[in-house]
Amino acid sequence: MKLAQFERIMERRPFRPFSLVLGNGEHFEVKHPEQLILSKDFVAFGTRKAIDFDTYKLAVYWIDMAHIAYFVRG
Repeated sequence: MKLAQFERIMERRPFRPFSLVLGNGEHFEVKHPEQLILSKDFVAFGTRKAIDFDTYKLAVYWIDMAHIAYFVRG
């Protein structure tokens, strides 16, 4: 996956959610453009993970661009 492809997706207005799918089958749901930080070599994906009913923690994943197989538009 190339940085230019991500930039085009992220600049769309209105923003359309999508999923990042890695080569190992793992996927990440991008529901808002502020969940991603783009770099030439990696993507930082942030999300909230539920700990219990009303408690969340921030989870940040550093994903190498080479591991992103494709994306699926929502």
